[in-house]
Amino acid sequence: METAARPTTDRSASPRLLKGLLLAITLVALLATTVILCQQDIENPSYVYMILDETGMQIIDGRPDGDRTTGLLDIRADNSSRDAQLLLVKGQQVQVADAQGATYLVTTRRETVDNLLRRSDVTVGDGEMVVVDTTGETPTVSVMAEYSQTRDVTVTTPYKTERVVNHMLAKGTEEVVQEGVPGTVIETYKDTYRDGKLVSTELVSTTEDNAVTEIVEYGTMVSSVERSDYMVDVTTFDDGTGYLLFASGDTMAFSSVYGSCESTAYSIHGWTASGRPTAYGNIAVDTSVFPFGTRFYILTNDGYLEYGMAVASDTGSAIKGTKLDLWFDSYDDACSFGRRYCTVYVLN
Repeated sequence: METAARPTTDRSASPRLLKGLLLAITLVALLATTVILCQQDIENPSYVYMILDETGMQIIDGRPDGDRTTGLLDIRADNSSRDAQLLLVKGQQVQVADAQGATYLVTTRRETVDNLLRRSDVTVGDGEMVVVDTTGETPTVSVMAEYSQTRDVTVTTPYKTERVVNHMLAKGTEEVVQEGVPGTVIETYKDTYRDGKLVSTELVSTTEDNAVTEIVEYGTMVSSVERSDYMVDVTTFDDGTGYLLFASGDTMAFSSVYGSCESTAYSIHGWTASGRPTAYGNIAVDTSVFPFGTRFYILTNDGYLEYGMAVASDTGSAIKGTKLDLWFDSYDDACSFGRRYCTVYVLN
């Protein structure tokens, strides 16, 4: 009787399969780790860069917005390395400064800023920035916790208007005697950055405003004043003319002045020689000196009375030369006035 043969098993195949499986798992894990690390390098750059060139300032905290080239740097947006986006040109002397202020003069290779710092034994600590300044004769690469710079802002300023009284200009009228011109002020600000972020702005100086003020003259000259108004000042020019200033602010111009006119008083009611009714201010004169219609402003030299506005309206046999006869509302007032010497301004 024949005995059936039992199938044989290769026991060496199983360990080899297991080892292959373990190797594949390990490679996949390493690949995944590499991908994660690479993604972390891209998303979390090690440094914050501040780039200063002739166009201004650029802060790079991660990938830049696009490629561009300055005199010293190639800034690339498509490089996955966390520091290789700032490539230095070869053979340029730069000054490297660490966070403590120590400086080193280094000649660049075709390398990254990060590599230049490592060659110079300069480290970048937490919260520190790398400031690359290409604006000077010797470019600088500095490690700083805080960076400050000044900037100027030009501000257009409106001109001011100044109103100036002109006592010889008719009341109610204005004249621009100096045109206004807007000015400019340069404001200088100090901006301070930490970790690539603006943390403070301080106004440190301002230039003088050069705007030209508009000057407008306004007039006060009138032809008459109220009886209740009174004179507060007199201005006389070299030619004998001038103006009277009143408490109201109004002015009246005069063409001449008589400083000592003998004056009497009367209060007869009726009509004057010029056809005007008798009234306060209608006075008797010598018409050869003061024609009818001549206007005056009169006040006594002793301070007794400021008679005020008057018009040459009447005559009298005893009124000769610069002598005046002033009309009053009542006989008592006329008697009280009596005979006095007056200063008489002949109005324009």
